[in-house]
Amino acid sequence: MKNIFILILTSFFLQNSNAQKVLKDSLTIKKNNIIFKFIALSDTDKIVDIGSGAGYSLMPIANAHSNIMFTVQDIDNSTCNKKRFEQQILKFGGIAKIEQFKFVIGTDSTTNLPSNSFTKILMFDVLHEMSKKKQMLTDIKRIMIKNASFFIEENLAHKPQRKQRICNFRLLTEQEFKIIMKDNNFILKNEQISWDTGHNIYKKIFQYTL
Repeated sequence: MKNIFILILTSFFLQNSNAQKVLKDSLTIKKNNIIFKFIALSDTDKIVDIGSGAGYSLMPIANAHSNIMFTVQDIDNSTCNKKRFEQQILKFGGIAKIEQFKFVIGTDSTTNLPSNSFTKILMFDVLHEMSKKKQMLTDIKRIMIKNASFFIEENLAHKPQRKQRICNFRLLTEQEFKIIMKDNNFILKNEQISWDTGHNIYKKIFQYTL
């Protein structure tokens, strides 16, 4: 009787786990599709991903645009490097190619990227971690060509909260985020929720111009 109960309990947890995975996968696909449509990359775009890390957020985009070159930038070459990107490429199905990525290492106040060089700047869940936001946002304006777009996706909090346990940084509220961008003379063109769990934290993507 005990063994039957254990089997039933195990089956329940496996089914529940599988259901959660299917739900998470479908939500991830939906989120990626929102991002693809929102940033609308073309073969002529000059693209940089600021704070790319090991490329986790960029990889679905690179898979969908395997003929486009991406400059990837971060302040930490222990994560933003060829070896880590090759691992992510395999993890995400091996569609993208390592030759698509050019690596640039900056500092906490400068991107070390060439001026007037990019039509689309991407930044995923990075702004709240920047210790020198004003300096970095000023430098990002420097690398944008005329009529360029700056796409930022951020984890936002519905209300102010303490530091996150994972990254040890406090998430911004949407109001705080928009004040920072406005104070740095960025013009909001478009915005859309890309992920909402129904709890205190949600993701939103914004398009800014100068």
